[in-house]
Amino acid sequence: MFAGYNIFSNIQIMGMNILEFTDWFIDSILMPIAAIATCIVVGWVAKPDFIIKEVRLSAKFRGAKI
Repeated sequence: MFAGYNIFSNIQIMGMNILEFTDWFIDSILMPIAAIATCIVVGWVAKPDFIIKEVRLSAKFRGAKI
């Protein structure tokens, strides 16, 4: 509640108070960047063999041939 509805509630950034702007920034910018970064790490850095081995540790993995 520090920045949402106290003395800082009158500060406006792009027409939103600090709490609304922070929520918008995280939802609209940071979360998509984190999702893309996760896809890059899983797709190019981890390599399919590593992912298949990890999945096989917990259950049968029938999609390995694909």
